[in-house]
Formats: sequence, structure tokens, C-alpha cells
Amino acid sequence: MKNVIDKRMYYFYQTVQLGGIRVAADALNIAPSAISRQIANLEKELGIVLLERGMRGARPTEAGYYVLDCFRHVLEQAEVLESRIGALKGMNAGTITVSTGAGYVKALSLLITKFSARYPQITIRININSSNEIIRKVLEGESNFGILYNAIRHPKLKSHYRAQHPLHVFMAKNHALSQNSSVSIKQLTNERLAMTDITHGIRQLIENAEREHGLSLSPTLLCNDMNLLKDYALFGGVTFLPRFMLQPSEVELITTKPLLEPIFLNPESQIISRRGAILSPASQALLIELAIMLKNL
Repeated sequence: MKNVIDKRMYYFYQTVQLGGIRVAADALNIAPSAISRQIANLEKELGIVLLERGMRGARPTEAGYYVLDCFRHVLEQAEVLESRIGALKGMNAGTITVSTGAGYVKALSLLITKFSARYPQITIRININSSNEIIRKVLEGESNFGILYNAIRHPKLKSHYRAQHPLHVFMAKNHALSQNSSVSIKQLTNERLAMTDITHGIRQLIENAEREHGLSLSPTLLCNDMNLLKDYALFGGVTFLPRFMLQPSEVELITTKPLLEPIFLNPESQIISRRGAILSPASQALLIELAIMLKNL
């Protein structure tokens, strides 16, 4: 569908996304002068400068941001057009991009396998990102949907579905705290802690609890790989994850205990899209499946 999109706006969009005309030219396999010429033509038609060129690459002006926002709407409309034209041709076509936290990958892999079997002409792109990056990608139109933990509210984001997934402490079955029915955050101050970094919803939730209790937890492992976090817990440490991340194959070795504090009892998993984005028929079908997935976790 790129051939129905204004080439000038497309080149401008790619220049901003990639950080410069030369980088965009390399990615698109065209001459830098061709991109410069198209952007200059767009600026001439609009009568305003759209791009600031400097030592650190190209940045959009205030007017440039308006053009980018407009173009993201154009891309969404093109996806809808592609899907509808495909339906008229007797096929379900299109591309759907989902950005998700690593903890949802296991459930998502099964969902996508079944979805692709039903809709083989639809291309699904899955990005594994931190919560902050998921939000950015959805806001900037790089992803149709985001799935993240520790749900947020944002005026430019629409929440399609929320599911409560309380945070638990993961530890080996022979850990000293494994006999407790629950654990408080104060009991963990002297434990070897494995945590994600602050760009992830889990860590943001823990930091909120630290501030609330006047505590400062010091992780001995910082890692965004959920499997490595669980391995660390298996060998004497502890980590914080939603209970659904414990796989059936792990229950004989790892136990989970709920955290006592109210702040940990109601965190949510959430499916988001950019407010005002038009969902294609294919996207609407996938959204329903994603909501069912979160409900069943």
C-alpha cells in the first residue's frame, strides 16, 4: 500500500524515525538527494520548515510534529484500506504489530499460532519491549497494540482490556520464607533480589512500594529476561513476578508467595492502542483473542 501514500510524507517520516536523511536513504536504498528533494517539495507546498538538520541528525520542528501525527493517521487508514480491499478480493490481508512485555510471550505464542492458522494471509509482528518502550511505540504508531504490566492511564492511549494479576515473590521451595503464607516487602530487605530495570512495569510498581514504606531495596541482579530472574530465584535468590509467569514445569522447584501490601494486590495487565486509531477488521479479531488470553492467565 506504500504506492497510495504520499511519497514526500513517507520520506519525511522515515528520516525522522531513523534520525537523518543519509540513514534513511541507506535503509530505503535510494539517493540522499532524492529524500532531500522530496522533503523540500513538501516544505515548499506547506510554506514552513519541517526539519531541523544538525550535528546529531535531523529533528522535526513543531510543524514537523504535526505532519508526523497526520502521517500516522494516514498509515492507519492505509492499513484499513489494505484489509478491506483484501476482503473484497476474498482474502484476509494486512499486517498487525503488537509490542508486549516478555512475560506474556508464552501465552502469546500459542495465541498467534492458532490465529495464523485461521487467518494465514495476515502478517503478525511481535516486538518484545519494556513498558516504557511499549507505550512509546503505540503512541508513535509503530505498534497497533501494546500489552503491558502495571496498567497506566494516558490521555492519548485507549485501554481495551484489563486483568488483575497480583505481584508475587518467586523463590525456591527450600527458601527460608517458603513456609510463609505471604511475604511483606520489609522481609525482603536482606535477601538477594533479582529485578527488572526501571523501564519495566514490575520494577515501577516495586519502587512505588519502596517510597510508600520508606525503604530502598538493593538488587543483586538487574535483568529483563524473565527466565533468568526465575533461575536466580531457584538458586537462593528471590524475584518479583505475576503468578501466571510460573510455568507448570517449574512448580516442583519454585514456589510463589503473595505480597502483603495492598499496592501489590491490584496491579493489572492491559491491552492498549493509540486513542483515535482506526482498527482494521483483522486487528479487531486479534484484539478479541488478546483479551481472552489475558482473562485466562
